Amino acid sequence: MKPIILKCRPNSLFHFGKIAIGENTGLDDTSTYIHSDTLFSAIINLADKIFDSTIADSLVANFESGLVNISSGFYCLENKGKYIYFLPKPTNYNTLSTPKNHKAIKKVQFISKKIWEENILPDKWNSNDCIILQDKFVLHISELEKLVIPSLDKSPKGIAKAKASIRFYSINTFPKVKVHKRVSTESLYYQTNLQIADNIIKSSSPNASERIQVHFYCLLNTTTEFEEGDNYQRLLTILEVLADEGIGGERNVGCGHLTAVEVLDTPFEIMVNSVQQQYATLSLSSPNPTNNDLAKFTHYDIITRGGRRTREGGTLPLMRIKMIAEGAVCNDIVEGHIPSIATKGKTKPYLRNGKAFCVPVAVIPIATTP
Repeated sequence: MKPIILKCRPNSLFHFGKIAIGENTGLDDTSTYIHSDTLFSAIINLADKIFDSTIADSLVANFESGLVNISSGFYCLENKGKYIYFLPKPTNYNTLSTPKNHKAIKKVQFISKKIWEENILPDKWNSNDCIILQDKFVLHISELEKLVIPSLDKSPKGIAKAKASIRFYSINTFPKVKVHKRVSTESLYYQTNLQIADNIIKSSSPNASERIQVHFYCLLNTTTEFEEGDNYQRLLTILEVLADEGIGGERNVGCGHLTAVEVLDTPFEIMVNSVQQQYATLSLSSPNPTNNDLAKFTHYDIITRGGRRTREGGTLPLMRIKMIAEGAVCNDIVEGHIPSIATKGKTKPYLRNGKAFCVPVAVIPIATTP
């Protein structure tokens, strides 16, 4: 696996659409990270735009056959080329909650790579070894020290100050007006954007500070067969162009801009410190009914995707489908598939990437009722 850094400017805006009740409320809410089907769609659309529909179709076939796969886009912290990567909290961690810490554990959405690999469970997250940022991100203190040391004040007061200073994003909603609506009551609507944080931490040195950048990243998994073919180089070209095209919706009004898309040469390996292992998904998953995928999941949440209107063919919006959200836990590797969500009258293909991106995760103890 290779990490792909989607570099963001501080305070940059993004909009990642979510299912809405009606056409006029489609901008009311946003996802807080980039789902794998959004990344997949961006890649395939750019393949069609840069090359042609034949190349786009061949890339879809490569994804479907498992020659290449991509995860969802999660958060990472960066300072001077050093990174802390965050992964979706495995769903079964919620089973470890108690009446005292249930709300705190439910709020956490992401855990750092070290927390994942060392299998540091929720009962240790409030210890001196761990830090919870913005109520949603858990990391180990040693990771933060590597990111900003030697400038970080290591005292409890300094660590608490850094903890309070580091944020990942904020959600902002503001009113907008459609000037072409004849009825004034239909012209007002609301748009919700995700805004990347700007973290400047005062260091222990006088008049000095550190800027910790917030970026998105995803993981790319390729086979030797894919890397030896022409589509691998085409994919790298597409990723370069993605920096200029941006990602997500509302790009024509300032959202979705990236400063660069960088494919790192350093392999991304997840080495779980546990004898017993299961698998967890880092992407949306659409279970393949032909190989009994659904039976392999032990803990998962459901998310609804699709449903937007298109300008092409027919009056019906795209189909809505249920998918398994990131962080699902399964007892064996899940394959998944790429279903079509095109409705009557659509002549172009509309697909949702449901290929599962599975990585090892430690088996956690089964909670018992006291």
